Amino acid sequence: MRVLLADPDRDMLFAYRRLMELAGHAAKTAFDGVRVLDILETASFDLAVVSERLPRIAHERVMRSLIGKGVPAVVLLDAPVSVKRLCRKELANAYLSHPFSPAELFALAADALDKANAGKEAVCMGLRVDVRGFRFSGTDIRLTAGEMDALMQLAGQGTPLPFEKRVYAHSLNRKLEKLDSPRMRVEYLENQGYRLVNLE
Repeated sequence: MRVLLADPDRDMLFAYRRLMELAGHAAKTAFDGVRVLDILETASFDLAVVSERLPRIAHERVMRSLIGKGVPAVVLLDAPVSVKRLCRKELANAYLSHPFSPAELFALAADALDKANAGKEAVCMGLRVDVRGFRFSGTDIRLTAGEMDALMQLAGQGTPLPFEKRVYAHSLNRKLEKLDSPRMRVEYLENQGYRLVNLE
């Protein structure tokens, strides 16, 4: 796998690169947004792992470039992921908050890459999800890997979503509101967790 790693902390960048190389992946590094854009002009990647704190170029511009090149991206955060971030237009495929273990990074990266390469559509209670495109099918409403997993759990398996996954429940509701049909909502039921409810 060809991985683009970008972080302003050069010690962390070296550590990420060593981890990727030890796992058998080819890694290229950048420590600011300008370098990321330059690298994307001349090389292609299977995955990008990018800090939100890259200097010199706005994070949104870096994300637009990665999305435009079709590169799945995991964004590293200094704070827990929020509903506001999950509803941004320049949405990463996945987010990981510091501190995290190497195993968490590898697992999240692998999951995002698997979904990006799935090339299939999933249908859950009438909701059509373009797995490879990380979006609701036929719309420009993007989803993260975490939101897709939550949606598949709620609709596909019918399993309640635990309270600690509430950020995905709230962000999914923001996105479900934008769909014309079917009309659905994630609701919290006392002592049960979050469930997907058909409003029609």
